[in-house]
Amino acid sequence: SFENYLKKPDNIQHFPGKIDDEILACIQCGFCRAGCPTFGESTLESLNAKGRITLAYNMLIGNLEPSDDLAKRLYQCMMCLNCKSVCPAQVNVSDIIRSARERLVEKGYLPEAFKPVLASMIEAANPLLAPPEKRADSYPDGYKKAVPGQTDTVLHLGCVTSFQDVRIIPAFMKILDKAGLKDRIKNCPNKGVSDPIQISDEGVRDFHWKKDAFFLPGANGKVPIVGVYGR
Repeated sequence: SFENYLKKPDNIQHFPGKIDDEILACIQCGFCRAGCPTFGESTLESLNAKGRITLAYNMLIGNLEPSDDLAKRLYQCMMCLNCKSVCPAQVNVSDIIRSARERLVEKGYLPEAFKPVLASMIEAANPLLAPPEKRADSYPDGYKKAVPGQTDTVLHLGCVTSFQDVRIIPAFMKILDKAGLKDRIKNCPNKGVSDPIQISDEGVRDFHWKKDAFFLPGANGKVPIVGVYGR
């Protein structure tokens, strides 16, 4: 199955980083069917990890051009990584899907259902188009905004928990209190987004989590606590 990859190198449309290696690591065993929620609903081979990796492989070797149908199938992946839990090769399927999606978007193939979400992110820094200044309204008193470089433990809570299911945050805080972490925690509730590697501080729209600016797990004892659910 790798004949085109090996014999026609001029046709290869490489993905960035190590994505090519991840695609080629898939042994096409099909064990991922057992854990894939979209395959469970559809029973379509193109809607499980094996099928989506096959689509990405054909994008890689130049056999498959971006299209609306391809975007639809790749964007139906929930990025839950159930597939990796049963994968003998431990393929990072979510990395493959993310890279393939980026290529599709660059070519203008973002599914219509995602365009309002993107517009909301640009306008309000959250997919719900909720006012950013109200993000911390559901937070209990006593928690302060994180100051990069001056906070032992950083707490980030996602958009849905901040704006919609407001019961989650007080419950989550109680757990942290019981763990004795309350005095060490400051939150970053302002213009953040739900991806924990994209924590943003007020006035710094694209303040990404970097070694020289924020805390990484295990770096100098600094610990981020990310209350983002369903990822």
